[in-house]
Amino acid sequence: MSVNEKSQTTSDRRRIQKWTSELRPLLSIVKSTSAAPDEVDLDLTMQPVVDGYDIGFQSSASDGIRLRWSYLRSLASVSTEGQGSHPGLLILDEPAQQGIEADSVVTFLDILASMSTSTQMLITTSEPPARLADWLGDTEFQLIDLGDERLLKLLEAE
Repeated sequence: MSVNEKSQTTSDRRRIQKWTSELRPLLSIVKSTSAAPDEVDLDLTMQPVVDGYDIGFQSSASDGIRLRWSYLRSLASVSTEGQGSHPGLLILDEPAQQGIEADSVVTFLDILASMSTSTQMLITTSEPPARLADWLGDTEFQLIDLGDERLLKLLEAE
């Protein structure tokens, strides 16, 4: 069965409208430039679109990351605040990838820090601990530094 407007309840439409209203300002704050934030909508499959076209494939790599940041943060925020079915766990792997500028990453970390405490966030990164401390400033966080170790290691062939 395909997703269509008839399969959405009034409550579904309100949630998507709220989600869109959370998503758009985040796109502005993180300086996403591939599309005007006020033109971004969520289609019936909850994909970000402009004029019905998926913008995830029509943007630069760094704007794609900014879109993902904003999408995931707005989804978690709307769902946890509106008694949605989000598990309250946000996991981001290397948010500073694709050559994202440091000031954009700091802005995004500030946005995450402003979320309600009902959402736990796990962020993996290869950034040095001193840089993270500088970026996060007075924000409360727990750092688990693996040093030069990695979670996955190559096994020696016998």
